[in-house]
Amino acid sequence: VSASPESVPNPDAYELAAYGVVAVSTGEGNAELFRSLGVDVVLSGGQSMNPSTEDLLGALGSLSAQTLFVLPNNPNIFMAAKQAAELAERPVRVLPTRSIPQGMAAMLAFREDESEDVNAERMTQAYERVLSGAVTQAVRDSQMDGVTIASGDFIGILDKTIVASAPTAEEAGRLLLERMLGQGGEIVTILTGAEADASQTEGLASWLGERYPDIEAEIHDGGQPLYPYLIAVDP
Repeated sequence: VSASPESVPNPDAYELAAYGVVAVSTGEGNAELFRSLGVDVVLSGGQSMNPSTEDLLGALGSLSAQTLFVLPNNPNIFMAAKQAAELAERPVRVLPTRSIPQGMAAMLAFREDESEDVNAERMTQAYERVLSGAVTQAVRDSQMDGVTIASGDFIGILDKTIVASAPTAEEAGRLLLERMLGQGGEIVTILTGAEADASQTEGLASWLGERYPDIEAEIHDGGQPLYPYLIAVDP
C-alpha cells in the first residue's frame, strides 16, 4: 500500500525558507506533535504501510527550501529515504532515526538559525541519547530474548530487544520503564496509542509519579496503531 502525505504545504510559503523537514510517523496525534515541532510534511507510515521512495521524493519536492531533512523514524524506511535523497534536486540530509520518539527528540534540538552541519550534529546527538521503548501485544506463544511470552500478553521492547511480558499493557509498561530508567533518566515521554486503555494509562502515570517522583513525565495522545505505548527516556 502506498503511503501519501498527511499534509502537503503550499510550496510558495517556503520559497525563502532555509530548511524543510519531512518526517514519517503514524497516528494523527503524533503527526500533530511533529508539526508543532517544526516538521513541514508528515508522511503516514508504519509496520505494514511504509512510504515508498516515490512518496518521499514527492514530499521533498513539495517544499521550497535550501536544505531538506528527512526523519524516517523506522529502520525499514531508511533505504527508501536515502534513495529519495539521492534523486532529489536539492541537498537532503537523512538522519537515521529508528523510532517516533527519536524523531521527536531530533526536532526538539533543531534550530532554524543554525547551519546545516550544526543542526545535523545537534539532532543526531539528541536522538542518539534517547532510549526508545514500545509496548505491543503478542500474537503467538514464544520465547525471545530470554522472555517467555504467551499469546495475548503485552510485551515491552527496548530498542529491538524484548525485555518484559505481562497480561496488561499497563504492567508491561511498568516493567519496561523500570528497565529503561535503570541507568537513570530525567524526562519520560509516553505516546498513547489508538488502543490504549485510559484507566491503564492513568494507572501507569500514577505509578510513575510515585516510583520516580523526580522524573519529569509527559503523556501525549499519539494515536498510533498496534502499540498502546511508545516511550522515550531522555537522560
